[in-house]
Amino acid sequence: MMSKKETEIKLNTYEKVLLGISLTIFILLVILVMTNNIMWFDDAIYGVIEKLRCNTMTTIFKGITLLCETETILILLALILIFMKKKKVASYIVINTGLCVLVNQIAKRIFRRARPVGIALIEQGGFSFPSGHSMVSLAFYGYIIYLMRKSKLSKVQKNIATIILSMIIILVGISRIYLGVHFASDVLAAYCLSTAFLVIIMYIERKKKNI
Repeated sequence: MMSKKETEIKLNTYEKVLLGISLTIFILLVILVMTNNIMWFDDAIYGVIEKLRCNTMTTIFKGITLLCETETILILLALILIFMKKKKVASYIVINTGLCVLVNQIAKRIFRRARPVGIALIEQGGFSFPSGHSMVSLAFYGYIIYLMRKSKLSKVQKNIATIILSMIIILVGISRIYLGVHFASDVLAAYCLSTAFLVIIMYIERKKKNI
């Protein structure tokens, strides 16, 4: 049987690999976006998702994208701070989300990519790369998944929660493409950058043993 120390070393190695892969893909996407060599990918993905467009699906995806609107996240964070018994855990969730938003806004201003033109179903200002909704969805809901996997919930409860929250993360990204406010590469880059960000946050949290 593996000792606790060995298990921790193995997890750290996994985190480094995940961090490396995420950052590598993100950097590759940055290069492709900045050199205008990614539209073939964006057009192909949008071409598939566009076929889903109808009044019912539009209503559904408008609802899904609300799960990562600023107002929604702020309300959820406020509820977490008020009702969560473990205040250190609550503070980590808030700090994690706030830092993710900051990193996203800095990235948007660095790359300054314009949003898709003529296909948006909702109004959305600001720059396009990387997708803020997608990045925050993975950072916020992904961190909740991480905390629940460590909790005393039953295996069934953990699995159900993981599936539901994972679907939210995926569907938020798809909703941004469907609604025409982001390119597919914006969403993929956001997931990669947020994964790297989340790995670092989880590593810091575990290393400091604050939970």
